[in-house]
Amino acid sequence: MTFNCKIFFLQKKYLNIQFVHNNRMYRSLLEAFEMHHIPSLNYQCRSGYCGSCRALLIRGKVQYYTEPLGYIRSNEILICCCVPIEHIILKLL
Repeated sequence: MTFNCKIFFLQKKYLNIQFVHNNRMYRSLLEAFEMHHIPSLNYQCRSGYCGSCRALLIRGKVQYYTEPLGYIRSNEILICCCVPIEHIILKLL
């Protein structure tokens, strides 16, 4: 399944990214952001363990390919181990 995702940032910027589920073009949001040169990304582990890549999910839904172990609140996501399943609005922390 291919999904064209529009990712809005609170800084009034947006990014169109194509995600191909089950044959992932990008393994995670973090990987997609790196490929599109989105600055100010904090991360350590790339597997949902440390929690340093937390972002605030304002609107939309994501799917985790690995259930994260890092602490997140109900309105936060870990961008290192998830992909969007619909258009999302994010605030990078």
